[in-house]
Amino acid sequence: MTKKFHFIAGLPRSGSTLLSAILRQNPKFYARVTSPLYAMTDRMIDTMGPDMKYSSFFDEERRISVLRGLFDAYYHDFDPEGGVVFDTNRMWTSSAPLMAKLFPESKIICCVRHVHRIIDSFERVLRNNPLEYNSLFAFKNEPTIYGRVKMMMNARDGVIGGPHSALRSIWFTEHAKRLIVVRYESLVKQPEQTMKTLYQALGLEPFRHDFGHVEYAEPEYDLRIGLPGLHTTRGSVEFREGPLSIPPDVAQNYAHSNFWDAPQENIHGVKVI
Repeated sequence: MTKKFHFIAGLPRSGSTLLSAILRQNPKFYARVTSPLYAMTDRMIDTMGPDMKYSSFFDEERRISVLRGLFDAYYHDFDPEGGVVFDTNRMWTSSAPLMAKLFPESKIICCVRHVHRIIDSFERVLRNNPLEYNSLFAFKNEPTIYGRVKMMMNARDGVIGGPHSALRSIWFTEHAKRLIVVRYESLVKQPEQTMKTLYQALGLEPFRHDFGHVEYAEPEYDLRIGLPGLHTTRGSVEFREGPLSIPPDVAQNYAHSNFWDAPQENIHGVKVI
């Protein structure tokens, strides 16, 4: 395996698609929206675990070899000299100890944004697709924003709450040193400086990106989850955030959820861009 691996995680609607679109401009990089490797890795670990009859055939070295082989097989067709894979899944933060075993030099890039802004962004997407039931709510109609927010913020499997909890869970551990946080505001307001800082943090050779023409879409994936256009990026990188369109009490409930901006909580010195 000659390629390097890094991971993109963090919160939804926080710039991960835009970041992938920018990274894809570099011919040495592979980046897309959510990949199946997190789920595949989780199932493979179960298969090799103590509850399975084959567990006696696996020591730690073999488990690591099998899991690395899974990554190598999935990305077998991407092998440029000096190639770097950025695999995306919002729950990679929960697997930081595993990534330390599989890819000791890897980092987990966590895209973040204020939670009330993420809720507002999802609500705008839903209003743009009133005829679609989607995977956010198990393809069922959830008629009020209060019900939708409750589901989205579920700490176990909510589309926002799950990744937020996973990030906060690892934030106070020794594995926090693997994290690089990229604020949404930094990426859209200062893309050139943000990418320069990110490249430096990852130890990568500089590359001149075209922030005026960033194109990327995953239409088939978006249709499958019932949210057409969710992962479409076109045009120049710029800040387009408007006024909030959610009830003030909902916004207030999550207005102080950005723990990454609190110096007293950044006890492990996580790089925050």
